[in-house]
Amino acid sequence: MALFITIMIDDVIKSFKEDFAAEPSIPKNAEFFNDSLIIMSEGLKNLKLKSGQIYSKGLIIFKKKAFSYLISFNKKKIKNYLVLNEKSSFLFTCNRTIFLKGVNKKQGRGPNYVVFNGNDELLGIAYREKSGLKNKVNIGYYLNQDNMKEPAF
Repeated sequence: MALFITIMIDDVIKSFKEDFAAEPSIPKNAEFFNDSLIIMSEGLKNLKLKSGQIYSKGLIIFKKKAFSYLISFNKKKIKNYLVLNEKSSFLFTCNRTIFLKGVNKKQGRGPNYVVFNGNDELLGIAYREKSGLKNKVNIGYYLNQDNMKEPAF
């Protein structure tokens, strides 16, 4: 079991390094549950059901890719990031492409960039293509009723 957890933590670290050029810190109350890294309270950690199976408990912070909580938790370490002006921040959350004139600050070489607004609030993730910076995932997905089947960010 300990070897499995070590391998999973290594996957989290490798993925985060590839995406954002930084080694992440993992919150102390994080555990693996159903192939996801989650954080949970002590009450949820000790939760037992008399019958049936628990399919989910806690906040997912990593499942194949980092979710917003893990990115926010490590935002001081991230080397690949963009800071957008006010207008571009709004357009980014509406799933629009990022143009360089809307970028106030660009750090790192990509391929993925964490996107912040001028108030240092996490907006999402963009990726670099030959044609420019494309919107990969953003907080606006939560407002889109068609994409509510599974957490996207």
